[in-house]
Amino acid sequence: MPIPGAHEAPFAPEALAAIARQCGLDAEASDDVPAALRHIMAATAGPVRIVICGSLYLAGHMLALQDGVTPQMN
Repeated sequence: MPIPGAHEAPFAPEALAAIARQCGLDAEASDDVPAALRHIMAATAGPVRIVICGSLYLAGHMLALQDGVTPQMN
């Protein structure tokens, strides 16, 4: 997904998901965090583990959403 607050153009989400699938991971591209979480919850019956990697901006965005804060977009 595009990273909120990032100052550089993101890697194409669908291309990144395709690479992850080639590595044997279950991956889908999403437009934003809420859409990704909805997809995860709809596709999974039990507890899930979500790994956020590659961007402190994305990790900060996820934590802000968890706290009910709308992060500033640059």
